[in-house]
Amino acid sequence: MPSTLGLRPSELVRARVVYAVGQALQVPALAARTPEREAPSLAWLPVEDASAYQVYRDGAWAGTVSDGTRFVDLDVAADGSYSYTVSAVDEAGNEGLGSDPVTVVVDRTAPAAPAAPSAESPTASSPELTWPAVTGAVLYRVLRDGTVIAEVATASYTDELAAADGVYRYAVVAIDEAGNVSEPGAEAAVVLDTLAPAAPVPAAEDAMTAE
Repeated sequence: MPSTLGLRPSELVRARVVYAVGQALQVPALAARTPEREAPSLAWLPVEDASAYQVYRDGAWAGTVSDGTRFVDLDVAADGSYSYTVSAVDEAGNEGLGSDPVTVVVDRTAPAAPAAPSAESPTASSPELTWPAVTGAVLYRVLRDGTVIAEVATASYTDELAAADGVYRYAVVAIDEAGNVSEPGAEAAVVLDTLAPAAPVPAAEDAMTAE
């Protein structure tokens, strides 16, 4: 029996299978850095047969990516927490399921400046600095006379590089997990004095008595 459009029945069945059923697109594996002080940057593994990707922020469409597997959300202006998903789209316009959500915390607010460090002064050994921990800080930069000399994760530092006697001025900068940097805190002056005093010289009377 002749078939429609000149196709044999077996060819018509195969055509219906290809165009009517198709294959579901894979779900993208989404990743992002968080917290982030710049615009949220998303990345995912490529999906086979995908010709584009749809990006959603908090359930609302945020953008389409047709070249590559990265998306930078330049429309986020305020600090806060944002939930992202990505879905793949094939050439026919079929959209796959969304990825597992990834939450990005945007934090552009610098931590408070640390208080002036405390240290014994004068001191005959390496200056030992301590200061109150700053909320949200994960790293501290120690400045001596305006120059960064160390980065530490705790609120203390011993300056073993201060070798020459003299007066040193120390300040501390706080850095949070997103990389925001505080203003330098107040300075503290520390006197390093490693020289012993001169030996006493006997008085003339004492010398005569000794004879």
